[in-house]
Amino acid sequence: MVSLADSPPQLALFGERLPRRPYCTDDLAYGLKILPAQAALEKRYIQYNPPAIISWLAYDIDRPYAGFGQEWETVAPPNIVVVSPTTGHSHYLYGIAAGVSTTSAAREKPRRLLAAIDEGYREALRADPGFTQLICKNPLSDHWRVELLCPDLYELCDLAEYVDLEAADARIRKTPKKHRKGVGRNCSLFDSLRTWAYKWVGDYRAGGLERWGAVVLAKAEKLNTFLDPLPLSEVKATARSVAKWTFSRYDGKLTPSSLAADGLTPETFALLQSNLGKMGMAKRWGDNSEKQRQAQHLKSQGKSSRQIAAVLDVNQSTVARWLKG
Repeated sequence: MVSLADSPPQLALFGERLPRRPYCTDDLAYGLKILPAQAALEKRYIQYNPPAIISWLAYDIDRPYAGFGQEWETVAPPNIVVVSPTTGHSHYLYGIAAGVSTTSAAREKPRRLLAAIDEGYREALRADPGFTQLICKNPLSDHWRVELLCPDLYELCDLAEYVDLEAADARIRKTPKKHRKGVGRNCSLFDSLRTWAYKWVGDYRAGGLERWGAVVLAKAEKLNTFLDPLPLSEVKATARSVAKWTFSRYDGKLTPSSLAADGLTPETFALLQSNLGKMGMAKRWGDNSEKQRQAQHLKSQGKSSRQIAAVLDVNQSTVARWLKG
């Protein structure tokens, strides 16, 4: 039995953040099974995120692993690298300090920021675009070789320092919906489903939330047409979120007629919302230029990157990148 108490911090956090009953297997050729988390920890492959919550970003690297090396200058170092002893191929795992919901409308900015980060890291790492991001090599299994790098979980702003978010977001938008990968699929499904729900919730409100929820789930399953479809648990979580919010809180103000009353078309409203979202994201995460100047000043005083990170309350890898820049 795997003991999390005796594991290094990164591995203990990995085990503690698992779904209660994750998908898992010892051999992908024989499919997946669902087991309680403690039993699943004995398997070679395991589901690493609960439904509708992103606690870990994972990337499938289909080339022999020879240490993180030059990639340090391109992206932040992963918390965990899990390497196949036969092929040398690996999974990079990045732990997110505060898990990001992929369905809640109230948390739209972090969700979209995470999608852009995910796209940026996948391209920078030249990771396999076909990786479905459901299960990964289990770092707590003795079958794999495991390397532990960054000891601290990442804030989104720390990960974002390494990638061009605007370019990543533009690539997501240009990609046809069925070809989208990773967190981009969650965003796409959520946006398509909620847009559809705004139009139809009024017709189903009299039938009650349970009936409306069933209708929304059926529509969500039809919209899950990605080449690498989202797992049913993700689809159900998204449908549940959209059904509950639109039923209890949506007041019909986003209809074409109400938009026209404000001098807007649906297209101009979508553009306005997009621009406001970008402005809100910049306001939320702020400008780090002052902290970068402070980091350089502290470095000139002989402070180490770990000491500077503690003073500025940022991740050590972020400080290292600032100093190299």
